[in-house]
Amino acid sequence: MKKGFLHLNLFDETGLESETIKSLKLIILGVAFGTTSFNITGGIAMTGYLESLGTSDFMFGVLFAIGPLMAPMQIVASFILERTRKRKFLFLLSGIIQRTVWLPFGLVPFFIPMDRPMLRIWMALIFLLISAVFAPFINISFNSLAADIVPMNIRGSYFAVRSRMATMFGVAGGILTAWFLDSFSGFASYAFVFTLAAIMGTLDILCFIGVKFPPMAKHEHSEKFRQNTKSKGSLKNKGIQYVWGIAHKLEIIEKHGRAKIIQQNGILTMQVPPGTSKAEMQQILDKWYHRQLQEAAPELVNKWEKITGIKIKKIFYRKMKTHWGSCNTKKHTIRLNTELAKKPQVCLDYVIIHEILHVHEVHHNERYYKLMNKYFPDWKELKKKMNKGEI
Repeated sequence: MKKGFLHLNLFDETGLESETIKSLKLIILGVAFGTTSFNITGGIAMTGYLESLGTSDFMFGVLFAIGPLMAPMQIVASFILERTRKRKFLFLLSGIIQRTVWLPFGLVPFFIPMDRPMLRIWMALIFLLISAVFAPFINISFNSLAADIVPMNIRGSYFAVRSRMATMFGVAGGILTAWFLDSFSGFASYAFVFTLAAIMGTLDILCFIGVKFPPMAKHEHSEKFRQNTKSKGSLKNKGIQYVWGIAHKLEIIEKHGRAKIIQQNGILTMQVPPGTSKAEMQQILDKWYHRQLQEAAPELVNKWEKITGIKIKKIFYRKMKTHWGSCNTKKHTIRLNTELAKKPQVCLDYVIIHEILHVHEVHHNERYYKLMNKYFPDWKELKKKMNKGEI
């Protein structure tokens, strides 16, 4: 059955590797199983079960409020995921715990005596709390994975197929659950449906064992970035400034008139009115670098537009603290860090093609890296040197 499902033609597989196709189909299957589990744990079975336990109106409100109250756990989950970068491990571990907890939840009446009703309700609350704590870890890990693994060109059709499959499984599971609870009564019927929820939920997570989780893209620390840029362009750097990777001696001359910078024979001469502060001088220098980048970038953007066939509608220039560049994929615009005017021009070339390709593929996934390798084969080594401040 599993092999047959993996051979179904569910979406456009053109240009995709067999491992990626397998992963995408396993995700669809897993989500379908998961939706069935969600329909059981969040529907009529949950309401009827809690009523059978003798839950008061107040405790009803408390039990159903656990999920929303645990929403801030997504911040914790995001932090842990970003720090550990163990996306698959976190997903599988939290998934197995969160899904299997429905088994003991449904069996509460069988291991706690009937004469201890409050203990039953509090035990049910504990299991619901466990489920709510681990759910954000699943959601954060899954959303991060989906963003990296699903190619941009099939994203719309793929998610539509996934949604249809999940709906079919969910509706079938909901109908089966309703029929079973109508046909059978007592705690045994609830134990059965929650056991089914645990099984379907666990199958959901187990499907992801066969999914290839792409490595998470690393983001350079802002302080390290600032050190690399400031060390090659600040007025504090003993009078040495870098222009397109070449060291220039900075000379400051106080002279009445408009402030300006003259570049000649390895020397940058800054003419400023008497009394100009260091902060004002830094602003003058920053504006000069802004103009250097503004003059050099359009030609390189035009070159890469012709090579890739991707059109950029507008280029923005800004001094940034944590990124060399950014891209607005919807508006087809890119933003370049003016600090690039201090680096060798090949660095500007790299950042431009890096951002342009994001119009074609938003995320740093396997498809994106293939495009980078195609158009700029030496990008990894160059990126490493830039981040270490070697150039």
